Amino acid sequence: MMEHATLAPDLVAAPVTLDDLPGLRDVVTRVARRHGLARDSLVDLVIAVNEVTTNAVTHGSMPAHLLMWRADGHLVVEVRDSGRWKDPGAGGYAEGHEAPPDDAPGGRGLWLARRAATDLDIRRSAEGTTIRMTFALP
Repeated sequence: MMEHATLAPDLVAAPVTLDDLPGLRDVVTRVARRHGLARDSLVDLVIAVNEVTTNAVTHGSMPAHLLMWRADGHLVVEVRDSGRWKDPGAGGYAEGHEAPPDDAPGGRGLWLARRAATDLDIRRSAEGTTIRMTFALP
């Protein structure tokens, strides 16, 4: 089972490997419920975090790192890994702005996450990739 640490009242951090994904979904669900996220929004949050984290551990590097905290009426989730993002060009389905073609073998994770989150931001640096998602709280 995935171990996580509560670093401050509203901050949760956990390293994540492929084997941790089932436990990750449980942790994310518990944290979101603790902050009062409605059921429909909770399902969207869990799907988005699962998709982004799965991408991080399969296309980036392990372990990925999950951070969750509350800020300004939102639940903020960051997924970080030390992998290098291969930017295929501005926008398009690779960054989740558009649905991938029906015959594409993948590419739906970020598209689904963008639809579920209030906001999604991709940050690339020499240290790796960080995806920050925000979800409105009631």
